[in-house]
Amino acid sequence: MPHVAPRTHRRPSGSPVVALLAGIAPSHHIPAVLALLLAFGGCGGGVTGRDAGHTGAAAGTWTATGPAATAGSDGAGAAASGVSTSAGDPSGADTSAGQGAGSGTTASATATTSAATGAGTSATTSATTGAGTSATAGTSSASVSSAGTTLDTTTTTTGTPVRLDVAAPLTGCTKVDLLFVVDNSGSMANEQDNLAASVPGFVAAIEARLALEEQWHVGVITTDPYVHNSPPCSAVLGALVDRVRGPTPQQPQSCGPFAEGRYLSGADDLSAGVECVMRVGVYGSPEERAGDAIVAALAPELRAPGGCNAGFFRDDALLVLVIITDEDDLHSAGEPQDWANAVLDLKLGHYTNATVLGLLPRPSPNQCGGPTSEALRLRSFVESFTFAHLGDVCAPSYAGDFAAALDTIDAACDAFVRPG
Repeated sequence: MPHVAPRTHRRPSGSPVVALLAGIAPSHHIPAVLALLLAFGGCGGGVTGRDAGHTGAAAGTWTATGPAATAGSDGAGAAASGVSTSAGDPSGADTSAGQGAGSGTTASATATTSAATGAGTSATTSATTGAGTSATAGTSSASVSSAGTTLDTTTTTTGTPVRLDVAAPLTGCTKVDLLFVVDNSGSMANEQDNLAASVPGFVAAIEARLALEEQWHVGVITTDPYVHNSPPCSAVLGALVDRVRGPTPQQPQSCGPFAEGRYLSGADDLSAGVECVMRVGVYGSPEERAGDAIVAALAPELRAPGGCNAGFFRDDALLVLVIITDEDDLHSAGEPQDWANAVLDLKLGHYTNATVLGLLPRPSPNQCGGPTSEALRLRSFVESFTFAHLGDVCAPSYAGDFAAALDTIDAACDAFVRPG
């Protein structure tokens, strides 16, 4: 059916609601009275879909809208053409949304009122017909806003008002937790040098782009139980790195102390700290376990007070997870979705509260020079997130991938759902 623009009509004569309003209030008060009727369900039985159509007309202007009709759905077709229809009349006594709705047609009538003395008051009523049966008439909802106060009231067919004082969730991040998962196997020396050179600029760009005012954390974990960490977190998989291998294994180099814990924050010297913690060395296990390391790092045991990762993860911070490895993860337990579920649990069920950047190998030939294959499992993990970016671990500089990831991080920050 061709699209037909909604029409605007003068109020129809003979409407019982109009007659009632005309008798109890001056014409310029009708919009306010009308909104109250909608909000509190009328007299005993709620405002039906049919009444919504007439009531909208009482304000002087009404618009009926409806989707393109399907075969046999006369009500929906009438609503689309702007004929004086009312939503939800199961009897078919009027030309109504629901007449002939054998295929589950939906139509709606919207009544809008405004007056010089009652600006900001609106009421919307909709009804949906069921497939092959009459519609459930008498369900309406109204939202009345005045002087910055919002009242949401739903009236059911029993006429019982239910107050729903539920505010929309606040969105937008003000803090960021950046967790780097760094492969510390024997082939990663160049990549760690690349990281140490690129990360300070990356963090500075995030801080400037999101206006964080130093509300960031930076932490590093490795793809095996890192033996150079300080006790009691030595050889604990998923523990944040606070110490790295020194000139010999017996002479570890401390990267701290840091201001807040075993991680960098806005109170620390970022460049000096990153130069240390990103160089985790190349003496780790050749069986990289990035998935297991992520799950372990997020576990309650390590996040608890006194734990190796205490204080790093914040419920009200966007998690930016960066994985840097030149091998796929073929050794972690479970599947990529299991690793993603651990992140989802940490972020209180909001996938949008985490974004993942994977600097992963690409099939040979590539800039690494050696034989590599695509990291299919890690790629699946990265791509399971709403906000994700894939980069090349073999790139001579990570500045380009980090710059490209800024748009993704910015979008994730905008979509961030604040807890509570």
